[in-house]
Amino acid sequence: MKRLKSFCNISMFAAAVAATLTVDTASAARPESIRQTTWALQTSLGVVPLFIESQGGPEAPGSATCRNIFGNVNGGDNNISGWYCPSNGRIHFVHRNADTHNPVRVFFGNVNGDAAGQPVSIIGGMTVLISEFGDLGEYSFTAAQ
Repeated sequence: MKRLKSFCNISMFAAAVAATLTVDTASAARPESIRQTTWALQTSLGVVPLFIESQGGPEAPGSATCRNIFGNVNGGDNNISGWYCPSNGRIHFVHRNADTHNPVRVFFGNVNGDAAGQPVSIIGGMTVLISEFGDLGEYSFTAAQ
């Protein structure tokens, strides 16, 4: 009986290791660059286009890990700025009023890796700072290519 119990423990351990290796192998790499990408940004107000126009390179000051990003929401004039970290997928950007340049929303989240048959997406949260963009507070958002 002791031998059977030991065999079962070894079998369960082997199955757990195999499952872990399968998950790690299946996880997809995050994109190195999100420059020149268009996303369908879903917020509580509906779906609007998010365009990431440019992304800085690793040689820029402060960009050893994360890169500056610039773009627009719903066709505005360069009304977002922030950063994206290719190594871990973290993204953070501020949406500014096109006329006053005051912040209206802050977005933070993760860019998911490109899994087979699935589009790259962003999932995270946003803080609404100006009531024109919804009730003040913190909410979730998604974006897909």
